[in-house]
Amino acid sequence: MPRPDRRPLSPKELQVIGRFVEAVVEGRYETVAGAARACLPELERVRPASVPARSYLTVRRHLSSGTRSARRGALNSFWTSAEERVVARFVRALVAGRYPTAWQAADACHEEFARRRQRSAAVSPAVPRTHQAVFIRILKHAPAAGYRSIRERWSQAEVAVLNRHVDALVRGRFSDAGSAAESCHAEMNRLRPRPPARTVTAVRDRLERRARHLGWTWSTNRWLEQERRLLEVYARKTAQDRNVTLRAMARACHKRITSMYDRYRTGHPSARDGYVRPKHNSIKAFIERRAGELGRDFSDNWRPDEDSVVDRYARALLDGEYENGDVAAFACRRELADIRRRWRTANPRRYNRTRARSWLAVHTRICKLAHARRRSWPWTAWTAEETRVLQRWIPWYRKHRRSRDFPALKTAAEGMQEELERHGCRRSVRACRERFAKEWRQQQRLA
Repeated sequence: MPRPDRRPLSPKELQVIGRFVEAVVEGRYETVAGAARACLPELERVRPASVPARSYLTVRRHLSSGTRSARRGALNSFWTSAEERVVARFVRALVAGRYPTAWQAADACHEEFARRRQRSAAVSPAVPRTHQAVFIRILKHAPAAGYRSIRERWSQAEVAVLNRHVDALVRGRFSDAGSAAESCHAEMNRLRPRPPARTVTAVRDRLERRARHLGWTWSTNRWLEQERRLLEVYARKTAQDRNVTLRAMARACHKRITSMYDRYRTGHPSARDGYVRPKHNSIKAFIERRAGELGRDFSDNWRPDEDSVVDRYARALLDGEYENGDVAAFACRRELADIRRRWRTANPRRYNRTRARSWLAVHTRICKLAHARRRSWPWTAWTAEETRVLQRWIPWYRKHRRSRDFPALKTAAEGMQEELERHGCRRSVRACRERFAKEWRQQQRLA
């Protein structure tokens, strides 16, 4: 997704943005996101050919900023007592069984909010609650009222059917969890009285979790004895010979197992419905895991001369010479390609046995070496130290967030950014604001 830019708005763009801000405030758009999507084509009409187009995130940021003061009690703000009374009424109806699921109760509650908005638009939020927000609010209050979701309400008959299929999967009577879940789902639907409608995905989720507690894993329990012997041979060869590649070993093993599978099916017709031909990726994953257990480190493919180049770019990324890991990887890949071209004459054997590094491989290696130095750079996950700085600003924001003298969220983000700079972290004010807002919303949902 494109990132929001910081170019100032032109006068024509300001006029377009202003019209859509008024439309949101007047309630002609249910959400800021919807208004931003409608605004993009209008901005495109007034954009000069030589100027880059505005991204969706940029337009949404401007609309959110322009409509913030008018969004009374909407979106991520606190719910009013009147709204809470409506939600509580539908929570009671859900617990009483008048709605089969929380999602259907949220449908009815959302429609009630829409009717109230039509009757008294003047005192309603300019941006109404979304269906997802209503659904989450109902789920938050429903457990305290005694509600148990369909995921928890498994009858004894359903559990008995599930346990039989879990045992069959662990004992190898099913080739995979998918076929076991389909069989279990079909048998559950034949029960009388018929239990609540469940999806195959829900049945498979619970079946897999119970099977794992009994020691079942997809990578180790799905193989026939003959397959496991072949997999072990190729995994050991991969671990012992550093000159062979994982891709080549997986391809050769897949060819052998496929031919064995065809012979097995011919000699055992009764196994046709219960056995699934193993895929190349499954075989590759097994060999990679097993070879790793036997001591093969696949990062050894990076030789010292390559790692010296990658490490230089990783340090440059941490020192701020590159905007982010993407840019550093593009530059590093060009230099690695120059090194490989020199192998053509200096080391033909190595040149012929290797391929050019992909951008993704270079990016992954740069990030791995940069993370080893325990420092962060823009557009990476927040470290534990950075998160502790963020948490220290939560109480301050809780106390001052309703202040009319200054924008509390912006002030908290600027304070965080200054404190992070003293710790050697390079985070922008916008990054601090977005990360802080996300953390605040999560804490409000759990409150």
